[in-house]
Amino acid sequence: MKLPRDITARLVWALDNLLPPALRDARWFARLFIAPVARSRTRAYLDFKARAPGMSAHEYAAAYRETAGVMDRETDLNRPCADAIEAALTGGAVLDVGAGRGWLAARLSERCAVTALDIVTPEGRDDGVGWVQGRFEALPFADDSFDGVVCAHVLEHVLDFEACLAELRRVTRGKLIIVVPLQRPYRHALDLHLNFFPWPEAFLLRARPGGRAHAWSVLGGDLYYEEDAAKAQ
Repeated sequence: MKLPRDITARLVWALDNLLPPALRDARWFARLFIAPVARSRTRAYLDFKARAPGMSAHEYAAAYRETAGVMDRETDLNRPCADAIEAALTGGAVLDVGAGRGWLAARLSERCAVTALDIVTPEGRDDGVGWVQGRFEALPFADDSFDGVVCAHVLEHVLDFEACLAELRRVTRGKLIIVVPLQRPYRHALDLHLNFFPWPEAFLLRARPGGRAHAWSVLGGDLYYEEDAAKAQ
């Protein structure tokens, strides 16, 4: 399924605002639109949120391998967010956390030295990007390793939001850019989201920027958030 993010963001808005929660959370209703796309992997989607709290790191990665290719698009980024990231990261050493198929990493590698990390990495890539397989909660890099770190459409998926955010901040000596969807909670859906941010403040309450220099905006229906470790607020 290859709907671009710009279109799916509009669909999500309609479902969030027009669909009653009782219907949105019903397993039978979710099956109606998950099964035609996921087919034999439908149960993996329907059961994911119930299983996730007890998953080991190995089981979590296995769940992503099992569902790989169902929502098969180059990137989850919409165009305004992608443009903002490219404008903000113009050089130096950059880490793309949760790089997926490498669409953004490849674009940034035209002007930056890019390392791309994910729990499942693509094979046979020759795109000038340094690929690393690793966990978001324990990034395999020293403190202050990167001039820029980008984490787009990842934190809605993670088991430990606070640990992942702490790791992102730890390895950043410059700009940290995070993109998350603005979406209401779903019990069953064609994604593996565990954290939901229906409005920007829901993310900020979790991120707790405190005295860190930060800014945010809503771009194409998603939240674009930026911190700068090199600046004091």
